[in-house]
Amino acid sequence: MVVIGAPEIRTKEVLEYSGLHLFHFEESTCCQKVRMVLGLKKATWTSHVVDMISHANKSEWFLGINPRGLVPVLVDDGKVIVESNDIVDYLDARFPPSDGDESLPRQREVEDGLHLAMRTMTFNFAVPPFLAMPP
Repeated sequence: MVVIGAPEIRTKEVLEYSGLHLFHFEESTCCQKVRMVLGLKKATWTSHVVDMISHANKSEWFLGINPRGLVPVLVDDGKVIVESNDIVDYLDARFPPSDGDESLPRQREVEDGLHLAMRTMTFNFAVPPFLAMPP
């Protein structure tokens, strides 16, 4: 699991965040997956939209949270987790399914099969080339 440690965080205010906070971009399939899991878990969370069109993910402030400049990023009571699959695993551990609920593991299995195809489509067809370039 990719966790950004407190010494690596330059945007220190996120270390003081209480509850779940998700930094995300609306059109990102990885972010959509995390938002879907948050919804399935009925988790309460605070949205922080990172406008990748204006390169907000390359700002000093955001790079102080995730030096890779990628979304999604989950902050849970000051703990910073990056990478969508790691975030989903973290949420599964933090909000385990109720007894007898087998739907989420099956949904995850199906999602894993689609993830690479969605990523390929996003980066090869849906994301304009200027988003991949620094401002």
